[in-house]
Amino acid sequence: MTTATAKLSALFGGGRIWAWVPVLLLGGLLGAQLTVLHYVLEDPGFALESDYYRKAVSWDAQRELDRESAALSWQAQLAATASERGTQLHLELKDAGGAALSGAGVRLQAFANARAARQFEVTLAERAPGLYQGELLSAADGLWEFRLQATRGSARFAKIVRLSVERGSP
Repeated sequence: MTTATAKLSALFGGGRIWAWVPVLLLGGLLGAQLTVLHYVLEDPGFALESDYYRKAVSWDAQRELDRESAALSWQAQLAATASERGTQLHLELKDAGGAALSGAGVRLQAFANARAARQFEVTLAERAPGLYQGELLSAADGLWEFRLQATRGSARFAKIVRLSVERGSP
C-alpha cells in the first residue's frame, strides 16, 4: 500500500465512509424538503380557507343564508377608491323595491386574490340612508374578494363581490 493510499484509508476510516452516504443523502433530502415547506408556508399567495371544518359542518346553514339572501332581493353595489391610508370602501344598499336600506349592520371580510392569506375584517358605518363606508388598510392593487354580510333586525343578507382595486393616487 502506498503512502497516499494509507493516508486516505486512515482519513476515511478504512471504508466506513460509505456507511454514512445514505445518511448524508437522506439528511440532504430532508433539509431540502423543510426549506421548500418553509417558503410555501411563508408565501402570502398560498392560503387555506379559514375554519374550513366548521364551514363544512355548517354547509346547510350557509345554503339557508343564501336562500334567505335571495328571498330578500336586496341590492348591494360596492366601490373602492384610493385613500391616504389604504382603500376607501363605499357600499350602496337597497331593498327589493330599490329604496335606500337604512339601519343595517354591515361588515366585510376582504382579501386580494393574489395574497389570500392576508385577510381583513372591515365594519362599514352608515353615512347617509343606504350609504355605508369603511376603510380597508391595504394598498394592494388587483382583484379582491369581498364577503359582505348585512343584518337589519332578523333579516340577514350575504353576498360575495369581486372587485378590481387600483390605488392610483389619492
